[in-house]
Amino acid sequence: MCSPCALPRGSILYIHCSLALIVVGADVRFGVDCTKLREFFSPAERRFDRIYFNFPHCGKKSGVKKNRELLAKFFCSCAEVLTEKGEVHVVLCRGQGGTPADQPTREWHNSWQVVAMGAGGGFILSDVHPFEAEHIPGYECTGYRSQDKSFCVEGALNHIFTRSLPFPHPSRLICQIKLDSKCISFQVPEIFVDKINRVREGN
Repeated sequence: MCSPCALPRGSILYIHCSLALIVVGADVRFGVDCTKLREFFSPAERRFDRIYFNFPHCGKKSGVKKNRELLAKFFCSCAEVLTEKGEVHVVLCRGQGGTPADQPTREWHNSWQVVAMGAGGGFILSDVHPFEAEHIPGYECTGYRSQDKSFCVEGALNHIFTRSLPFPHPSRLICQIKLDSKCISFQVPEIFVDKINRVREGN
């Protein structure tokens, strides 16, 4: 999936990429809203193993807040069309992600907070590795500030997200103690149940 804005309509690059994908059997679509993926694919098509979003950006001079919102909506949208063991790949420019892998690391409030945005959609960051454009045949970056102009991808990182495991709701735990001649029962607060169960398993 890609946006028609990613490549100039009349450019040789646009034509080449489109034809190359069609030749190998790809279903090329344009005008797909990444925040509403479910609306653009039939129920039978909503089974993606991988979803890629290279260098997302709201366009023009949008700040980090708007781009965070874009990522948050994108991840929630992915959750509706991704297979259970699928992956979401998000490539960001140097420093944008806000993870320790970024060098140099931006201040948290000035980053896109990609991990937190992914968590909102039920995803966890499983891996991070450098984005190596030179190893992708035919790849050419374009669209700097909505212009037909490339931007710097040096230091860019590919963030790979997978679905997080559902949080197991702790079962009720009742403890009993003997006080003098009386037996007293009480329910253990949920925040302590997991710790007590781990101690039990260790024994």
